[in-house]
Amino acid sequence: MTTWIKEATDRAVEDVRRIAGTSIDFPHITEKGQWHHTQDGVWTGGFWAGLLWLAAEHEHGGLCLQKGREFTDRLLPRQTDSHNHDLGFMFYPSAVRG
Repeated sequence: MTTWIKEATDRAVEDVRRIAGTSIDFPHITEKGQWHHTQDGVWTGGFWAGLLWLAAEHEHGGLCLQKGREFTDRLLPRQTDSHNHDLGFMFYPSAVRG
């Protein structure tokens, strides 16, 4: 892997790890540099869980693996939500990836 790609990937994984260490709920959006969180993940929760799975793969386990499982488990009760057209966004990066 070229140096700039490795550096960018390492930085992204470190950012995910840092956010995972402080987030109880799903990071949803930022406003003026501050994260706003949701308890159920709304439609973006799968992206967060997916980032955790990817970071866990990069770091071979650790905190991101644990958090990936936890956040994916929190999304799973919504898998039969017939009023939500964003199930692909929620479950492909999270449950399918995990």
